[in-house]
Amino acid sequence: MKKILITFLLTASALSAQLKTNFEVVQNGIESSVDKLVSEINKNDEYSLEINSPNEYSSLTASIKNAFSQKINIQSSSPEKINFTVNEIHLNYNDCFRDGLFGDFYTERIVNINSTYNLEGIKNSIKGNSISISLTDTIALDKIDDLENKAYNFTRSEKPEEPFLSGLTEPLIAVSAIAVSIYLLFSVRSN
Repeated sequence: MKKILITFLLTASALSAQLKTNFEVVQNGIESSVDKLVSEINKNDEYSLEINSPNEYSSLTASIKNAFSQKINIQSSSPEKINFTVNEIHLNYNDCFRDGLFGDFYTERIVNINSTYNLEGIKNSIKGNSISISLTDTIALDKIDDLENKAYNFTRSEKPEEPFLSGLTEPLIAVSAIAVSIYLLFSVRSN
């Protein structure tokens, strides 16, 4: 029983939560966009799907098709047609902040996805709408390079700079603490 418990605890600690890459966050945003669209249509109908996104988002085509096929019945011969377009993906990092006095630097990651869709067919005489999704989370500043994918421009953004004064705070506190301890050491010894 003890061996099982120890094995379980070691496995659980090794499987700590990993941050999602920027590409994975964008895929989650695409799935949220598809969820919004699907909530506005009849899920029992069959639809054909056409994706009209710019070339820079062509790597997301499989994710878009997969998200739709999990939610609705996609048939290429259906007269009911969904035209889905990812218009813009914008990634931004806010100013960095420190977690505590001597903690690591963190920043907010904000991903905005703007997409549009049109429904055409017998039941839908050209109905369209735009969908905006915004996803925000907090990431460690030193992990940004690991989360970005150099192959896709939409997964990269300008990194925030560490505050200059914040970088001086730690050495200043350390030097001050040493100076105070030396002063106290010699002043207490002389008494």
